[in-house]
Amino acid sequence: MTAPLPRERSARADTRRAVRAGRAAPTLALLLLAGCGHRDAFDATLDWWHQYEGGVIAQQRPPPPGIHDPYPAVGLTPTTPPAVPSAALRQSITENLVEQRNLAHRQAVEIGPLTVTAPGTPPGAAKGGPARPAPPAGPEQPSATLEAAERPPQAAPTPTAPTTSAPPARAGRTDEAPAAMPEVAMPEVGADVGGVGGPAVQAAAPPDVAARPPAPPRFPGFAVPEDGALATPERPAYDLADPQGTRIRFLTASDQPVQGQDRTLAELAGQRGTRPIFVHGYGEATSTDPAEQARSMSLALLRAQTVADLLAARGVPANMIHLRAHPFGDGVRVSLNQ
Repeated sequence: MTAPLPRERSARADTRRAVRAGRAAPTLALLLLAGCGHRDAFDATLDWWHQYEGGVIAQQRPPPPGIHDPYPAVGLTPTTPPAVPSAALRQSITENLVEQRNLAHRQAVEIGPLTVTAPGTPPGAAKGGPARPAPPAGPEQPSATLEAAERPPQAAPTPTAPTTSAPPARAGRTDEAPAAMPEVAMPEVGADVGGVGGPAVQAAAPPDVAARPPAPPRFPGFAVPEDGALATPERPAYDLADPQGTRIRFLTASDQPVQGQDRTLAELAGQRGTRPIFVHGYGEATSTDPAEQARSMSLALLRAQTVADLLAARGVPANMIHLRAHPFGDGVRVSLNQ
């Protein structure tokens, strides 16, 4: 047996490779058809759009409010940040809030929860006594007039007299008229206050009021104060007139002045000359409560300090600026005569 030539061996190898490739091609085609035969370009694009939009469920959601409204005018939005209170005022507000919270907690601990008795519970039920049913409350509770009308009539006592016996009533007879119910007697109210037949009440004369209060009692070893004989106690006199001086306006409950007052501050610095300048700050207090007045004094001092810094920046010496604080009022007043 002779060995095959090299050319024949290469031809046989090519044939075997072709057979193997022919067998693998149908399998590869089937795999490709099974993997993406049911997906086309339109389905792939639709899935991508659903994923970008939020899914199929997102299509069923109602549109958000304002989606069809016109866009806001961006050119009208403010370009400067808002004027916020200073760090010192924010710290003061925080301390006041913490103080009020702690006070509320202490009061809740001292007073305790309020115990409310359920309506209709008798006093002895809470101590183990027998509980009695409570009468209905509100519009369902019957009145005395309705109870009297619904009460069955009572037979009046009649004198014993010979009477003829009436024949017994036959069962099932319905032509007899029912017994008439007695009418409810309503009380008659007369013109006099005492009622029907009662004595009239005479109006008593008012007691005599002395022109002056009685003298204070005197005890041995105890000295009566000098203001004990005063008709009315002395009260603090609050000056409700507008304060003097040039007004510097401030934002509500803030130590930041309103914009556009640079010219007023410059005029104040120029009119001073060599005289001292007095800055009066006001804290917008709304009551005479000591705690609120203390908080308003802090705001008044911060406002006065803000104006003093603005005047010092315009050439006024710091030792020539005098600060004053008042609980009642608004803004700051700057004057040259205290």
